[in-house]
Amino acid sequence: MLNRNKIVSLRKSAIYSPLSVVVMGLALIVGEQAAQAQVAAQDDSLGDIVVTAQKRAESINDVPVSMAALGGDRLNDLGYTRAQEIFQQIPNVSFRESGGIPQLNIRGVQLNDFGNGNEPPIGYYVDEVYLGTLGGHISDIFDVERVEVLKGPQGTLFGRNTTGGLVHWITKKPTDEFEGYGAVQYGSYDQISVEGAVGGPLSQNVRGRVAVKYLRDDGWQKNLAIPGSRFSKDNNLSGRAHLDVDLSDDVTVLFNFHGSRIRGRSNAVVLMGLRDPSNVAVSCSDARALSGACVSVNGSPSTLKNPKRVYSDIPKLVQNLDTLGGFARVTANLSDKVELVSISAYEYVKRFYDQDADGSTVPLFYNFQSVKARQYSQELRLSGSAEGFRWILGAFYYRDHKGDLNFGVPQVIPAGSPGLGLRNQADIKTESWAAFGQVDVDLTDTLSATIGGRYTDESKKLRLSNDFAAPAFLDNEKISDGVFTYRTSLNYKPAEDTLIYLSASKGFKSGAFKTTFARQGEGKAAGTETLFSYELGLKSVLIPRRLSVNLTGFYNDYKDLQVASVGERDGVPGSFLLNVGDAKVYGMEAEATFVLFSGFDGSLGLGLLDTKIKSANPVYDGNREAMAPSFRANGLLRYTPDVDVLSGKVTLQVNGTYMGKQFLAPENQSNLIQKSYFIAGSNISWTDQDRHLTASLFVNNIFDKAYATGGYQQLGLGFNGLFYGKPRIWGVRAGYSW
Repeated sequence: MLNRNKIVSLRKSAIYSPLSVVVMGLALIVGEQAAQAQVAAQDDSLGDIVVTAQKRAESINDVPVSMAALGGDRLNDLGYTRAQEIFQQIPNVSFRESGGIPQLNIRGVQLNDFGNGNEPPIGYYVDEVYLGTLGGHISDIFDVERVEVLKGPQGTLFGRNTTGGLVHWITKKPTDEFEGYGAVQYGSYDQISVEGAVGGPLSQNVRGRVAVKYLRDDGWQKNLAIPGSRFSKDNNLSGRAHLDVDLSDDVTVLFNFHGSRIRGRSNAVVLMGLRDPSNVAVSCSDARALSGACVSVNGSPSTLKNPKRVYSDIPKLVQNLDTLGGFARVTANLSDKVELVSISAYEYVKRFYDQDADGSTVPLFYNFQSVKARQYSQELRLSGSAEGFRWILGAFYYRDHKGDLNFGVPQVIPAGSPGLGLRNQADIKTESWAAFGQVDVDLTDTLSATIGGRYTDESKKLRLSNDFAAPAFLDNEKISDGVFTYRTSLNYKPAEDTLIYLSASKGFKSGAFKTTFARQGEGKAAGTETLFSYELGLKSVLIPRRLSVNLTGFYNDYKDLQVASVGERDGVPGSFLLNVGDAKVYGMEAEATFVLFSGFDGSLGLGLLDTKIKSANPVYDGNREAMAPSFRANGLLRYTPDVDVLSGKVTLQVNGTYMGKQFLAPENQSNLIQKSYFIAGSNISWTDQDRHLTASLFVNNIFDKAYATGGYQQLGLGFNGLFYGKPRIWGVRAGYSW
């Protein structure tokens, strides 16, 4: 049965990320090393990873799903403190913040909208609790047991809004032994980070754990228009507490309380001018616009050449976020073979952020968004096993209320022109319930089958108004839908350490409302989008504890793709949430993790994507999906010499990610692209012999590469607005654990 003692954090867990083209070469090298040397010690070789992707504890190599996992101890070993660093080492997975909205992208599937009222097609979970508000996804990494990334539709056991996959953060829970850690970090832009956790037994039947993290910096973007004004700042405080209580020998209750307070500054827009600087009535060529030689319609210069130096007439671009929540997880062992789990959760998110969307010194296109969201969820699961047979049955209920859902662009509202949809107030209520089940059957000693399904009934209600000057209109819209999703796979294990699987799955993202730039009668929802996925995968340990390889090929058939199209109406910027058509996606991933010899390990990865949209709208027909490069590769190497340094060991690490050319918007504008680029990082760390004391020096984005993570076009105002990833960041970190 699944309980707190069965899920362990394995010190040597690793992301399996790798290039198939070097697999045979690695195998020969490793084999020669193994023949010439003694077998490495347990802590100097690849370890297994225990995951809960199928709501039970099992080895990652036994799960017939394309996924990656990274343990908390491995996170510390690698020096990762941000989600972006983790996802850069997983093929066909990326994370970005575009216009204040956190965006996950898996195999080209992402949210094509920028409103707070929408939910992403990538499920986001923390300790099995689904988080349905985008603002709640902005969080720091601390006191994590592991992170699991599942690719493709998860239409059975997770189900809700998972056409592309999901990310699941599992935090550290109380243990029977007193333990904890503390760490401090200082780095670029006067960054200061302090975090720590402590936990252990409070009595014979009660255990507790408390963790906190504080992070601040001065921001990496400088506003050239206003002295002392900076953007992209962090000022975050987060905390979490667990209380684990044994009510009896067979019943335990885990209570969780958590919250965060963010008072940072939003990323500033980087301007790409589209007009000729000698005559703003004339458009620039794409080559000149991409080189940063052009201006906007009001003559504002491009800032492409140095995204760290921007212009804005707004001194502070606010990024305020407050979250509060908790859950109670009851686990009851009804017998040696049957377990009942109940998870009751509540989440509150309050968020406000604003942008100077024109990226200039002129008060032209300022906008803001806000939301107050409250959600309640309840999940019940009954699972069990018998000889050659494993099963799970469950029910899920979700209720969400997004109030104070405000959007405004006050600077571009023409006087005396109400009803332009430039100051919307909205309220969305969502109610969803689902019933699901899955069975795994051993057909022979080497062949098994997985069959699962979920039925979801969902309804949403919208109230939308334009409150410029006076409430000019009030729209009331309703949608409801019942959707059956599934996942089936045939699993073949020709050897203990090899799994070959063939799967078919269906996922859906529920219909959504447009709550930005909305005019009267335009609150009508875009319909449900659906994804059918077919996948063939191989997971194999070619050399025990030395070389592990994963290969995956997949085909995704997208139906009724939801896209927020940004354009102009009557000379005013506008947005339209549409089902633009279907999309076909062909892809492949190769991953490998290896130990070449004692003290030297690493990983390599390759991702290929071929995406194409088929639409009756010529704006989208034949386009590639946004932020979906056809080629990407990643790698990581670590070396720990067998030499004592100050009674400890030093580890040298380098990592890199290559991203191919990609369009930044689904319209595939020829001047709204990010060319291929390479990002590298390094980490030098020292650990004492008892692994209690650590110190490290790291540099991310060593070559200070400027790269766009999202963007939009405003032809009427003569510019593209771009959002950029972090520049070169260095830091020193020291920690102690016990």
